[in-house]
Amino acid sequence: MGEQRLPKRTRAHVLETLSRQHVESIFPTEWLCRRVEDDYGLDVRVEIVAGEDVSGLEFAVQLKATDHLRTSGDDVLHYCKVTTANYFLHRPEPVMYVVYDAREDTAYWLWVQPYLRGLDDASPGWREREKAHIRIPRANRLTRETIPLIADYVQAWWARVMAVVGREYPASPAEAPRPFQLPPDLPTFTGRDTYLDELDELLRPGSGQAVGLVGLAGDCVLRSGTHRGPRDRRPADGGNCCGQPGRVSRAARRLRAPANCGSRRWRSTRPSRTPMQSGCGAGWMG
Repeated sequence: MGEQRLPKRTRAHVLETLSRQHVESIFPTEWLCRRVEDDYGLDVRVEIVAGEDVSGLEFAVQLKATDHLRTSGDDVLHYCKVTTANYFLHRPEPVMYVVYDAREDTAYWLWVQPYLRGLDDASPGWREREKAHIRIPRANRLTRETIPLIADYVQAWWARVMAVVGREYPASPAEAPRPFQLPPDLPTFTGRDTYLDELDELLRPGSGQAVGLVGLAGDCVLRSGTHRGPRDRRPADGGNCCGQPGRVSRAARRLRAPANCGSRRWRSTRPSRTPMQSGCGAGWMG
């Protein structure tokens, strides 16, 4: 009877386990470390727990382990697939990139998204290559002394996110309140303060008025709408559309877009219950 063939646990598998155990042993025991089963660039998702409070503040960890650490001067060197790097840049949470030296039982780390964005200046054209060069300062050792820095960074990251999307972060687009459905802002939107001030005057709290903006299909009306909406209140039901007629309940006014958007002036009309038939529209209740 010949020798039976059995499954093999390779050194790569052992290194993967060693790196995960090392990192999880450094994070506070109360933090929640969830292993990612389908690995497309993330190995562990970590949620910060403060005392007994599960904060909802998460970051992800990509683990790379080796028996032969590559260095250059004061840096640890590692290569990352550009496809994976692009994936990191698409992630909403901060991603920690960790290189584990099994011989020294030491882990080196950095926040990978700001590093990759910095490569656009330091190494133009890196996105067109197969791999991106990751350089981690050897001073960046993952130790328990770094935990407060990690927690502060993650908290600051999500504070910036919350400032944009609102206090409550939706679990899915379907559960998002209407402001989340507005189109993204334009940094070049300028020159319409007068019109926005007029909208503020029309929509004084308690006025009971509804205001609809209509104009040629395009960005002007929608951008006016998105800049007016976040000031005070969300669009009324049915408002905010592009390329589709929108219905504003108890519409009291219809205002034309500024001249540079295809209309000579803003114009008021009589109250109407009919849908706005222009190519683009947005509306609010006062």
